[in-house]
Amino acid sequence: MLQFLLSISDESNHSKIEYLYNRYQKEMMRVAKSRLKQLGMPNYEIDAEDVVQNAFVKIAKYIEKIDFDEGDKAIRAYVMKIIINESISLAGDYKYMEDICDYSNTIEDGDFFGQLRISQRYDDVCEALRSLDERYSITLSLRYAENMSVKDIADMLGLK
Repeated sequence: MLQFLLSISDESNHSKIEYLYNRYQKEMMRVAKSRLKQLGMPNYEIDAEDVVQNAFVKIAKYIEKIDFDEGDKAIRAYVMKIIINESISLAGDYKYMEDICDYSNTIEDGDFFGQLRISQRYDDVCEALRSLDERYSITLSLRYAENMSVKDIADMLGLK
């Protein structure tokens, strides 16, 4: 992926792109997987790769707008915001899709209704998160899905 990013960017920006890739790629993948899983994506681990790739393409496209003098906290906040937005965008594209392989095993009636209730509660929580203002949705996702501390979230988002 790094080779592709370097091929689509101006040579003067290669060191910046390499820095961002080496510094944030693993964390971006982890956040994308977590966010997609939270949004109910059945193939969240595979789809996270697409999210990270799309995010890096956007970063490469707008690399000139990133102020590297602001420091790692500001850059990290910018990168994580892109990942979260890309995750939401991808989930929106696949809204209501279900993986047919999930239904390959037979389930007993009691188990089926129990799983249905759990699934419905999960869907309700995800829907409630989607209906929140983006800043609250992101904060709650990072706090409970990523198990980040309040201080780390505030630092990442540049808030008190």
